[in-house]
Amino acid sequence: MRAIPITLTPPPSTVLRDQVRIEHGPADGPAVGAREMKATMALPIELYTTVGLVGGYLVASQTKKRELGGAVLAAGGAVASKRWKDELGAPAAFALGLIYTTSFGASHPLAKKIGAWPAVFAAAGVTAGASLLAHKLIKR
Repeated sequence: MRAIPITLTPPPSTVLRDQVRIEHGPADGPAVGAREMKATMALPIELYTTVGLVGGYLVASQTKKRELGGAVLAAGGAVASKRWKDELGAPAAFALGLIYTTSFGASHPLAKKIGAWPAVFAAAGVTAGASLLAHKLIKR
């Protein structure tokens, strides 16, 4: 039986599959061996807001330095804000940023009624829920 030669065409340089970005090496790479592949995954924006709020409180409460917790809160908000702007547009990013900061502010008086951690989780849930809803409603 004769072997039939099969020629595979190389994939495009960048392929998006289910929010996983796969980048291939140069097309004129070495003839021997597999092409180098690097995969980077786009994390959900809600993860950044949750880490900003929950992580900010955790850092502030453990270190007793509110400014360190504020830095974590600001970093999470900054990353989320950029992603919101890129994916949903500036007006939606502004509205979601306002929800993020308002839920953070509202968690303080709420903590006096239900406790600190439940208030932080409530703020994170509100922000994540608003972000998920915005992604469902706004298609770019």
